[in-house]
Amino acid sequence: MTRSLRCLSVILLALAGCGDLPTDDRGPAALRVLPVFEQTQGSLPILTVDELRVRVYDLGGEVLLAQAAAPVSPSDVEVEVELRIDATPGEAVTVEVEFRDGALPVYVGGPVAVVPSEVPVEVSVGYVGAGACAELTGSVGVGPIGGAPVLVQGELEVGDCYRDDEASFADRWRVDLPGDAGLTLAVDPDAGASPLFLRLTELDGTPLVDPVPGGVSLAIAAGSYVAEVTSADPLARLAYDLSVVEFDRCDAETGQLSNGVTFSQALTAVDCPLASGRTADLWGVEVPTDGAYRIDLESGGLDVRLLVTDSDATDPFAVQPFMEDDDGGFGRFDALVAGPFPAGSYRVWSTTSTPLGGFGDYQIALRRLAPGAPTLEVRDVVSLGANSGQCGSSQAYLFSFGFEDGDGDLVTGGGVTIRLTGIPSGIQETKGVGWESFPALNPYAGYAEIVTCESFVSGDSSKRAEFFIFDAAGRTSAIYSQELFPVAGRGAAPGVDRPAPVAGPVGAPEGESPSQPTGGRNR
Repeated sequence: MTRSLRCLSVILLALAGCGDLPTDDRGPAALRVLPVFEQTQGSLPILTVDELRVRVYDLGGEVLLAQAAAPVSPSDVEVEVELRIDATPGEAVTVEVEFRDGALPVYVGGPVAVVPSEVPVEVSVGYVGAGACAELTGSVGVGPIGGAPVLVQGELEVGDCYRDDEASFADRWRVDLPGDAGLTLAVDPDAGASPLFLRLTELDGTPLVDPVPGGVSLAIAAGSYVAEVTSADPLARLAYDLSVVEFDRCDAETGQLSNGVTFSQALTAVDCPLASGRTADLWGVEVPTDGAYRIDLESGGLDVRLLVTDSDATDPFAVQPFMEDDDGGFGRFDALVAGPFPAGSYRVWSTTSTPLGGFGDYQIALRRLAPGAPTLEVRDVVSLGANSGQCGSSQAYLFSFGFEDGDGDLVTGGGVTIRLTGIPSGIQETKGVGWESFPALNPYAGYAEIVTCESFVSGDSSKRAEFFIFDAAGRTSAIYSQELFPVAGRGAAPGVDRPAPVAGPVGAPEGESPSQPTGGRNR
């Protein structure tokens, strides 16, 4: 619905007739006016016009010397207005030009001072609303939590701000917030009219929310903003209602978690303010049938905490949570909950471990666990070397792994097995540790670590380690295999996100026969 300047000028010039227009007060001086369309920013809207008007005043703009009006139609090819006025030769006059649609000015030019001449004088003409994008339509208040929204009525029409990228008129409403709040803005057109969009910006135009159909709900800091209403149909002219109301940030979901989908979000200072001094995001979860689920909350820069409550809670620390976790996730400060969920509705709260935990980005994911054999994910195998403090002078190897079991069978009777084969001797040994050796183990999902102590017989350059887990029913995971090499002296230290094991290592100190492992660490 827009053209570049040159194309737009040609089209609009084609709407006017050639030759003289009817005039008042003919005089000895000829004045020929040639309207030229100027584009001050972007492209100009192509709008319907049916009449051209020209007015001529004295140089002071006080005395009307002449005026003319003529219909314009698509069959004409160019615009040139000729008038005869009473004026002293060489004396300047003031000219105004209007292209109208009925009684409504659409494109205007002047006032501009010109000297009457037989040579056409160009007068720049532009859209009547060229300056409207720097102005405000008005202000709208905010309805209270639980109360009626504040409602204002507006109309998109010629003369409003024109948004070239959307080919739409725009109304701009100021919204003032004295404090942080949850805000719902909704825009409704008259029945049967074109759908409307709403965008939210700072007063200086910095975008906060790109145009969304119908309106938006968001948590926002105290300040002044602009709510801009535009239409879905190009150049639609219609009336509408804009409503604004505050909502309870601790009773409005950030989103709905879906099975197998990871969501990225940021914890900010304007999220749900909890009584403990923390802020939190709350996510909805719908469990259609009874089953085991896990929820992972991960953030590289925050010490996060995860809580699950019923769907009516508005503060997870004011009720007994259904599940909660602090540091049981993938990284040292990540969180994970897992277990059986009866069918129903839940709220999942992502927050920080302490009131001064800060703000930042995080990822949250929900996944239903499948029944059957457990699954194993080995995250890392690190050689701690000899004299590590774990295995005397034997070689120490740290296995970090994730696990899950949809039946919750990772209990007594199941455990971890490491099968080792010397290379090239072929000497084999098997070591194992039961799940009961891992303190506070979640039998459905989690992360754990185990250290195995290894001595290498003469001639062996390495060992093939086959690592797997099994549940109480004897069902085993897939086998993870890796070759272990001895390291001279002390090896690598565990990474910063991996705590050292707290239970005894798998194997015996130097000088004793290798034995069954005696413990590990639950993460």
